[in-house]
Amino acid sequence: PRSTQGVSSAASDVYKRQFEEALKIAYNPYKMLNHYYSLAKDHYEPNQLLSVKKLMYIIRAILCAMYIKDNVLNNIMSKYGSLPPVKFHDVLQLVEMPLQTKIAISHFYEIKKNSCEQQPIVDTSDMLFIREFIEKNLYDISQFIYKLDKSVFNQTNADHIDKQCYDQLQRFINIMY
Repeated sequence: PRSTQGVSSAASDVYKRQFEEALKIAYNPYKMLNHYYSLAKDHYEPNQLLSVKKLMYIIRAILCAMYIKDNVLNNIMSKYGSLPPVKFHDVLQLVEMPLQTKIAISHFYEIKKNSCEQQPIVDTSDMLFIREFIEKNLYDISQFIYKLDKSVFNQTNADHIDKQCYDQLQRFINIMY
């Protein structure tokens, strides 16, 4: 359904457009790239036995960083800026990588969906392949961040963003109640 419970579709669309406008002002690909890179780096230990949940957390952060990196390189600004999709499979499909890698990642995603998330993963050939993927991309992303010209990204005005967010929240509350 397009509308939120109790909110008309038109009101929901207005709120969505207003949120997207605020996002264009506040979004900073450099900071988001650093965020996702740090999430992956801080949770990955090369010789650590990983649970399925932790592995997917690391992979999702890397995929999101790869998505942002690709958009920055290609100067693509989707309707959400360069924000990666929320759904794991959406971001997996949008990031370019060899088919074998997507298959291996999808395999572990299915394990996560169908088993205990805390189950440790034994280092099978698929897992070794995934570890190589993680380590290569952590290195590539770190090099990209290091070489990135940070001055091309607008510095946001925190007071302006805070006021816009507050105004949007007030409008949403008024619509809802």
